[in-house]
Amino acid sequence: MLTYWVSATYANTVNRSTVESDHLEISAQTGESKFWGNVVFESPQYLLYSGYLLVKSQKDDGDRWQVKELHAWDEVRLLYEDKRGFSDELFYYHDEQIIELVGNARLVDNTGSMEAPLITIYEPTGEVVVKGDEHQRIRVIFED
Repeated sequence: MLTYWVSATYANTVNRSTVESDHLEISAQTGESKFWGNVVFESPQYLLYSGYLLVKSQKDDGDRWQVKELHAWDEVRLLYEDKRGFSDELFYYHDEQIIELVGNARLVDNTGSMEAPLITIYEPTGEVVVKGDEHQRIRVIFED
Protein backbone atom coordinates (compact mmCIF):
# COMPACT_ATOMS: atom_id res chain seq x y z
CA MET A 1 0.00 0.00 0.00
CA LEU A 2 1.24 3.50 -0.86
CA THR A 3 0.70 6.55 1.31
CA TYR A 4 0.92 10.01 -0.22
CA TRP A 5 0.68 13.28 1.69
CA VAL A 6 -1.27 16.08 0.04
CA SER A 7 -0.98 19.56 1.51
CA ALA A 8 -3.70 22.12 0.87
CA THR A 9 -3.84 25.66 2.18
CA TYR A 10 -7.16 26.97 3.53
CA ALA A 11 -7.56 30.46 5.02
CA ASN A 12 -3.84 30.89 5.75
CA THR A 13 -3.57 27.58 7.60
CA VAL A 14 -2.21 24.32 6.27
CA ASN A 15 -4.47 21.28 6.50
CA ARG A 16 -2.84 18.00 5.70
CA SER A 17 -4.74 15.34 3.77
CA THR A 18 -3.68 11.72 3.39
CA VAL A 19 -4.28 9.43 0.43
CA GLU A 20 -3.72 5.68 0.61
CA SER A 21 -4.01 3.37 -2.39
CA ASP A 22 -2.54 0.28 -4.01
CA HIS A 23 -1.10 2.26 -6.95
CA LEU A 24 0.04 5.82 -7.63
CA GLU A 25 1.11 7.80 -10.69
CA ILE A 26 2.30 11.42 -10.33
CA SER A 27 2.94 14.03 -13.02
CA ALA A 28 4.93 17.01 -11.74
CA GLN A 29 4.38 18.78 -15.07
CA THR A 30 0.57 18.71 -14.92
CA GLY A 31 0.12 18.63 -11.14
CA GLU A 32 -2.04 15.51 -11.44
CA SER A 33 -1.81 12.50 -9.18
CA LYS A 34 -3.73 9.32 -10.05
CA PHE A 35 -4.52 6.78 -7.34
CA TRP A 36 -6.22 3.45 -7.88
CA GLY A 37 -7.00 0.34 -5.91
CA ASN A 38 -8.70 0.68 -2.51
CA VAL A 39 -8.30 4.46 -2.37
CA VAL A 40 -8.82 6.25 0.96
CA PHE A 41 -8.63 10.07 1.02
CA GLU A 42 -8.71 11.58 4.50
CA SER A 43 -8.84 15.30 5.17
CA PRO A 44 -9.85 17.29 8.25
CA GLN A 45 -13.29 17.83 6.65
CA TYR A 46 -14.18 14.39 5.27
CA LEU A 47 -13.25 10.81 4.51
CA LEU A 48 -13.56 9.48 0.95
CA TYR A 49 -13.37 5.88 -0.31
CA SER A 50 -13.26 4.90 -3.99
CA GLY A 51 -11.64 2.65 -6.55
CA TYR A 52 -9.96 5.56 -8.37
CA LEU A 53 -9.01 9.12 -7.48
CA LEU A 54 -7.55 11.92 -9.60
CA VAL A 55 -6.09 14.85 -7.63
CA LYS A 56 -5.42 18.05 -9.59
CA SER A 57 -3.02 20.47 -7.92
CA GLN A 58 -1.25 23.67 -8.78
CA LYS A 59 1.49 25.70 -7.17
CA ASP A 60 0.48 28.72 -5.11
CA ASP A 61 2.42 31.98 -4.72
CA GLY A 62 4.63 30.35 -2.08
CA ASP A 63 5.60 27.58 -4.55
CA ARG A 64 3.60 24.98 -2.57
CA TRP A 65 1.31 22.46 -4.26
CA GLN A 66 -2.34 23.13 -3.48
CA VAL A 67 -5.25 20.77 -4.20
CA LYS A 68 -7.63 22.36 -6.71
CA GLU A 69 -9.93 19.47 -7.70
CA LEU A 70 -10.70 15.88 -6.83
CA HIS A 71 -12.42 13.37 -9.10
CA ALA A 72 -13.25 9.99 -7.58
CA TRP A 73 -15.08 7.08 -9.22
CA ASP A 74 -15.88 3.40 -8.75
CA GLU A 75 -18.04 2.78 -5.68
CA VAL A 76 -17.62 6.20 -4.10
CA ARG A 77 -18.40 6.57 -0.38
CA LEU A 78 -18.15 9.90 1.43
CA LEU A 79 -18.30 10.58 5.18
CA TYR A 80 -18.89 14.31 5.69
CA GLU A 81 -20.00 15.82 9.01
CA ASP A 82 -23.13 13.83 9.99
CA LYS A 83 -23.75 12.74 6.37
CA ARG A 84 -22.90 9.66 4.36
CA GLY A 85 -22.78 9.96 0.58
CA PHE A 86 -22.72 7.27 -2.09
CA SER A 87 -22.40 7.67 -5.87
CA ASP A 88 -20.78 6.49 -9.08
CA GLU A 89 -18.54 9.59 -9.16
CA LEU A 90 -17.56 12.48 -6.92
CA PHE A 91 -16.16 15.88 -7.90
CA TYR A 92 -14.69 18.35 -5.42
CA TYR A 93 -13.85 21.93 -6.41
CA HIS A 94 -11.61 23.61 -3.84
CA ASP A 95 -12.04 27.26 -4.87
CA GLU A 96 -15.85 27.01 -4.90
CA GLN A 97 -15.93 24.57 -1.94
CA ILE A 98 -18.42 22.37 -3.76
CA ILE A 99 -18.84 18.59 -3.56
CA GLU A 100 -20.85 16.89 -6.32
CA LEU A 101 -22.11 13.32 -6.06
CA VAL A 102 -22.90 12.18 -9.62
CA GLY A 103 -24.71 9.07 -10.86
CA ASN A 104 -26.92 7.01 -8.55
CA ALA A 105 -26.20 9.59 -5.88
CA ARG A 106 -27.51 9.09 -2.36
CA LEU A 107 -27.02 11.27 0.72
CA VAL A 108 -28.04 10.00 4.15
CA ASP A 109 -28.08 11.77 7.51
CA ASN A 110 -29.97 11.38 10.79
CA THR A 111 -33.06 13.17 9.41
CA GLY A 112 -33.52 11.08 6.26
CA SER A 113 -32.09 10.36 2.86
CA MET A 114 -32.23 11.63 -0.71
CA GLU A 115 -31.50 9.96 -4.04
CA ALA A 116 -30.96 11.61 -7.42
CA PRO A 117 -28.66 11.66 -10.45
CA LEU A 118 -26.85 14.71 -8.99
CA ILE A 119 -26.47 15.93 -5.41
CA THR A 120 -24.44 19.09 -4.82
CA ILE A 121 -23.15 20.12 -1.37
CA TYR A 122 -22.09 23.73 -0.86
CA GLU A 123 -19.60 23.52 2.01
CA PRO A 124 -19.63 27.15 3.20
CA THR A 125 -23.39 27.18 3.80
CA GLY A 126 -24.17 23.47 4.16
CA GLU A 127 -26.84 23.87 1.47
CA VAL A 128 -27.66 20.71 -0.51
CA VAL A 129 -29.17 20.89 -4.01
CA VAL A 130 -30.71 17.76 -5.54
CA LYS A 131 -31.34 17.48 -9.29
CA GLY A 132 -33.25 14.85 -11.23
CA ASP A 133 -33.41 14.26 -14.96
CA GLU A 134 -35.68 12.64 -17.53
CA HIS A 135 -34.42 9.16 -16.58
CA GLN A 136 -34.36 9.37 -12.79
CA ARG A 137 -36.59 11.37 -10.50
CA ILE A 138 -35.63 12.72 -7.09
CA ARG A 139 -36.51 10.63 -4.07
CA VAL A 140 -36.46 12.08 -0.54
CA ILE A 141 -37.28 10.09 2.60
CA PHE A 142 -37.88 11.91 5.90
CA GLU A 143 -37.32 10.01 9.14
CA ASP A 144 -39.67 10.60 12.09
